[in-house]
Amino acid sequence: LAFQFVCDYFVFASAIENREYRAVWLHMRVLYAFYCWNLIYVNIVVGIFFVILRLLRAFAINTLMFARLDLSIFPHEYSRNDLGYAAYIAMLRMDHQFNNPIVVVFTSIMTAKLKKLRRNQLRRARHQHLQRRLSEGSGYSAQ
Repeated sequence: LAFQFVCDYFVFASAIENREYRAVWLHMRVLYAFYCWNLIYVNIVVGIFFVILRLLRAFAINTLMFARLDLSIFPHEYSRNDLGYAAYIAMLRMDHQFNNPIVVVFTSIMTAKLKKLRRNQLRRARHQHLQRRLSEGSGYSAQ
């Protein structure tokens, strides 16, 4: 890459500066075309090297992030394919569903009201039962 940069800048190009504009002229056009054509092979090797480097870097990052279930190792579109991530999200949703503060407060208020209602109904039923027994005459007699 350094060789390519040096050849492009110093051998084939010459800058002409004027007050009104700055231009870059190309010297030896036929030689430059041959040079570019032959650099295709070099650039293919460089491209393959960077692809391998990128894959190794992605492998290292995914290896380090593998233990974190809150981050999917796949892109967002394919995160459903990550079973560990899907299980973690399902656990979070279940935890939110059963430990949601609004639901917990609502449930405790409703439970307290239901207990109070049942207690009052039981008192009323006992009171009516005792009233019936006393009115029938088969109630308790004082001895």
